[in-house]
Amino acid sequence: MSRARSVNTQVIGRVCGFTMIELMIVVVIMALLLSIAIPAYQGYVLRANRAEGKNFLLRVQAAQERFYTNNSVYSANMVGAGSAGLGFASATAPNNKFTVGIALTNANRGYVLTLTPANGHADPDCTTLTVDNLGNKAATGAAQETCWTR
Repeated sequence: MSRARSVNTQVIGRVCGFTMIELMIVVVIMALLLSIAIPAYQGYVLRANRAEGKNFLLRVQAAQERFYTNNSVYSANMVGAGSAGLGFASATAPNNKFTVGIALTNANRGYVLTLTPANGHADPDCTTLTVDNLGNKAATGAAQETCWTR
């Protein structure tokens, strides 16, 4: 019993904690991890938003083909149902980051759909995406060659 007391008296006099160097090492490690993680996350979010925009553009293309089957011409109106339009609530994608524009060609027997960023959203790699009634796809931007494949 006397032995346990002597051990306790030795431990009580000792101060435990982290040194400033140890804390700075942890801060540096966290900064390195964040400098890698944040740009990767931002790139992922940008690609996910672009995928949602492409999905909306292809939905509009499918609606145009249905409209053509029923009316023998393409529609310039996204809003409205039946012969008035394509049946969408608006020309804005559901995530409110893109809008679709319709340009009719060849006496309403052709079209070009253009997806552009909206509401403060920007996509420097793929500024605009286009698709026409023949299925030709194009893009503008810094990485336009990968816009439709990624």
